[in-house]
Amino acid sequence: MQSSTRSVRFGVRHSDGTEEKLPAGCYRGSLEVADRWGTKGIAFPALRTGIYGFLKELAAQIAVAEVVSLGGHLKSIFLVCFHEDTLAI
Repeated sequence: MQSSTRSVRFGVRHSDGTEEKLPAGCYRGSLEVADRWGTKGIAFPALRTGIYGFLKELAAQIAVAEVVSLGGHLKSIFLVCFHEDTLAI
């Protein structure tokens, strides 16, 4: 399979004491960079739900809220689920 990927961005945010702000900030920062770069599509995993144990239900709500509020310029946005239980949410 051939990929048309031109760039990959990996973002990490440090805690300011409010766990809910961490994934939102990662999504927001990536979407803002995508807008500046003129990106047409983007994909996100379920941020912080693996080793960090962030609640998957809350992570899904945050992902959708950030993508809806800031992703309007993109032609495609994928929220990638690597496990069945994440997909079920």
